Amino acid sequence: MHVVLKRLREHGFLHWIRRSRPKEDPQPGGAIVEQASNAYALLVPEGLRSGLQQLLGKPPTPECDADRRRRDAAAFEDMLRGLSNEARHNATWNGDSLLGETLKKLAAAVDRRDRITCESSTTDETGVI
Repeated sequence: MHVVLKRLREHGFLHWIRRSRPKEDPQPGGAIVEQASNAYALLVPEGLRSGLQQLLGKPPTPECDADRRRRDAAAFEDMLRGLSNEARHNATWNGDSLLGETLKKLAAAVDRRDRITCESSTTDETGVI
């Protein structure tokens, strides 16, 4: 059996780590550890990965990861809703710098317009809704 395990390891299908544990009552001058069961990992060799992916297709996203992504996206959208147009642009733009600067100026102009339209006529206070 050991020969088969060695061949599987040589070809990239198996990896193992030899483990040991302290002896409960070691003899003076003797070994202080003893062999414990090995830890094994089954692997897919590098050369077979692309063929296996084509055969089986892309694995589905685990539900816990999909749920985390949905929560993260919702939290990001909540954060964006609380920002001004200019701040939202700064938080999300990662493209062309000339277009980015133009859009940033446009967002700032929209923010200025919104502040003016939110002006209170009775107390002369201004603010953003």
